Amino acid sequence: PSMNSHDHAMFGSVGSWFYTALGGIQLGEDGAGYRHIRIDPQMTEDLFSASATMDTIRGRVSSSWARLDDGSTLEIDVPAGSDAVVVVPKPQELTNPTVHEGDRVVWEKGAYVPGDAGIQSASAEQDGRIRFELGAGHYLFRLTAED
Repeated sequence: PSMNSHDHAMFGSVGSWFYTALGGIQLGEDGAGYRHIRIDPQMTEDLFSASATMDTIRGRVSSSWARLDDGSTLEIDVPAGSDAVVVVPKPQELTNPTVHEGDRVVWEKGAYVPGDAGIQSASAEQDGRIRFELGAGHYLFRLTAED
Protein backbone atom coordinates (compact mmCIF):
# COMPACT_ATOMS: atom_id res chain seq x y z
CA PRO A 1 0.00 0.00 0.00
CA SER A 2 1.18 3.49 -0.78
CA MET A 3 1.62 6.27 1.78
CA ASN A 4 -1.05 8.21 -0.05
CA SER A 5 -3.84 5.85 1.09
CA HIS A 6 -2.71 6.28 4.70
CA ASP A 7 -2.92 10.07 4.37
CA HIS A 8 -6.50 9.85 3.13
CA ALA A 9 -7.45 7.59 6.01
CA MET A 10 -5.85 9.97 8.47
CA PHE A 11 -7.69 13.02 7.12
CA GLY A 12 -10.93 11.02 6.97
CA SER A 13 -10.65 10.08 10.63
CA VAL A 14 -9.83 13.67 11.66
CA GLY A 15 -12.94 14.87 9.80
CA SER A 16 -15.03 12.15 11.38
CA TRP A 17 -13.70 13.00 14.86
CA PHE A 18 -14.45 16.68 14.28
CA TYR A 19 -18.10 16.03 13.36
CA THR A 20 -18.78 13.37 15.98
CA ALA A 21 -16.74 14.71 18.93
CA LEU A 22 -16.36 18.49 18.66
CA GLY A 23 -19.53 19.14 16.64
CA GLY A 24 -21.32 16.24 18.32
CA ILE A 25 -23.35 15.17 15.26
CA GLN A 26 -24.01 11.42 15.33
CA LEU A 27 -26.65 8.94 14.20
CA GLY A 28 -29.09 8.18 16.99
CA GLU A 29 -30.30 4.68 17.85
CA ASP A 30 -31.96 3.10 14.78
CA GLY A 31 -30.96 6.30 13.00
CA ALA A 32 -30.81 5.06 9.40
CA GLY A 33 -31.31 7.99 7.02
CA TYR A 34 -30.78 10.41 9.92
CA ARG A 35 -34.37 9.94 11.16
CA HIS A 36 -32.95 9.95 14.72
CA ILE A 37 -29.95 12.19 15.39
CA ARG A 38 -27.80 12.56 18.48
CA ILE A 39 -26.02 15.87 19.04
CA ASP A 40 -23.56 15.54 21.89
CA PRO A 41 -20.68 18.01 21.46
CA GLN A 42 -17.56 17.59 23.58
CA MET A 43 -16.47 20.89 25.11
CA THR A 44 -12.69 20.88 25.47
CA GLU A 45 -10.61 23.03 27.81
CA ASP A 46 -8.63 24.76 25.06
CA LEU A 47 -11.42 25.62 22.60
CA PHE A 48 -13.89 28.46 23.05
CA SER A 49 -16.24 27.36 20.26
CA ALA A 50 -16.79 24.77 17.56
CA SER A 51 -19.34 24.17 14.84
CA ALA A 52 -20.16 21.42 12.37
CA THR A 53 -22.66 21.08 9.55
CA MET A 54 -23.63 17.87 7.79
CA ASP A 55 -25.97 17.46 4.82
CA THR A 56 -28.15 14.36 5.16
CA ILE A 57 -30.87 12.77 3.05
CA ARG A 58 -33.42 14.68 5.19
CA GLY A 59 -31.66 18.04 5.12
CA ARG A 60 -28.96 19.94 6.92
CA VAL A 61 -27.94 19.13 10.50
CA SER A 62 -25.87 21.76 12.26
CA SER A 63 -24.37 22.18 15.69
CA SER A 64 -22.51 25.21 17.00
CA TRP A 65 -21.40 25.73 20.62
CA ALA A 66 -19.56 28.49 22.39
CA ARG A 67 -18.12 28.88 25.87
CA LEU A 68 -19.26 32.05 27.67
CA ASP A 69 -17.98 33.76 30.82
CA ASP A 70 -21.06 32.50 32.68
CA GLY A 71 -21.88 29.24 30.83
CA SER A 72 -22.30 28.09 27.25
CA THR A 73 -24.56 28.22 24.19
CA LEU A 74 -25.56 25.51 21.72
CA GLU A 75 -27.31 26.37 18.46
CA ILE A 76 -28.63 23.47 16.40
CA ASP A 77 -30.74 22.68 13.36
CA VAL A 78 -32.65 19.41 13.11
CA PRO A 79 -34.10 18.78 9.61
CA ALA A 80 -37.78 18.08 8.90
CA GLY A 81 -38.68 14.42 9.36
CA SER A 82 -35.98 13.92 11.99
CA ASP A 83 -35.85 14.09 15.76
CA ALA A 84 -32.86 14.47 18.03
CA VAL A 85 -31.40 13.75 21.41
CA VAL A 86 -29.31 16.80 22.29
CA VAL A 87 -26.84 17.00 25.18
CA VAL A 88 -26.01 20.62 25.99
CA PRO A 89 -22.28 21.07 26.68
CA LYS A 90 -21.45 22.38 30.14
CA PRO A 91 -18.24 23.88 31.53
CA GLN A 92 -17.01 21.51 34.28
CA GLU A 93 -17.04 24.21 36.96
CA LEU A 94 -20.75 24.96 36.41
CA THR A 95 -23.16 23.12 38.72
CA ASN A 96 -26.97 23.31 38.86
CA PRO A 97 -27.29 25.25 35.59
CA THR A 98 -30.37 27.00 34.25
CA VAL A 99 -31.05 26.37 30.55
CA HIS A 100 -32.98 28.68 28.22
CA GLU A 101 -34.12 27.76 24.72
CA GLY A 102 -34.69 31.05 22.97
CA ASP A 103 -36.41 33.20 25.61
CA ARG A 104 -38.00 30.29 27.54
CA VAL A 105 -36.58 28.57 30.61
CA VAL A 106 -36.51 24.82 29.82
CA TRP A 107 -34.39 23.54 32.76
CA GLU A 108 -34.24 25.05 36.24
CA LYS A 109 -33.42 23.82 39.76
CA GLY A 110 -32.49 20.38 38.46
CA ALA A 111 -35.76 19.78 36.59
CA TYR A 112 -37.31 20.05 33.14
CA VAL A 113 -39.65 23.02 32.62
CA PRO A 114 -42.20 21.99 29.93
CA GLY A 115 -43.81 24.45 27.52
CA ASP A 116 -41.34 24.79 24.62
CA ALA A 117 -43.22 23.42 21.59
CA GLY A 118 -40.29 21.52 20.08
CA ILE A 119 -38.96 19.87 23.24
CA GLN A 120 -40.56 16.59 24.29
CA SER A 121 -38.57 15.87 27.44
CA ALA A 122 -35.36 16.56 29.32
CA SER A 123 -33.24 14.76 31.91
CA ALA A 124 -29.86 15.07 33.60
CA GLU A 125 -27.01 12.86 32.42
CA GLN A 126 -24.79 11.21 35.05
CA ASP A 127 -22.07 13.83 34.44
CA GLY A 128 -24.49 16.70 35.12
CA ARG A 129 -25.04 17.74 31.51
CA ILE A 130 -28.65 18.20 30.42
CA ARG A 131 -30.18 15.98 27.72
CA PHE A 132 -33.17 17.15 25.65
CA GLU A 133 -35.35 15.12 23.28
CA LEU A 134 -36.77 17.30 20.55
CA GLY A 135 -38.35 17.45 17.13
CA ALA A 136 -37.26 19.11 13.92
CA GLY A 137 -36.46 22.81 14.03
CA HIS A 138 -33.94 25.47 14.97
CA TYR A 139 -32.95 25.72 18.63
CA LEU A 140 -30.71 28.07 20.61
CA PHE A 141 -29.85 26.77 24.09
CA ARG A 142 -28.13 28.99 26.64
CA LEU A 143 -26.79 27.41 29.80
CA THR A 144 -25.93 29.69 32.73
CA ALA A 145 -25.26 29.41 36.45
CA GLU A 146 -28.46 29.13 38.44
CA ASP A 147 -29.57 32.49 39.85
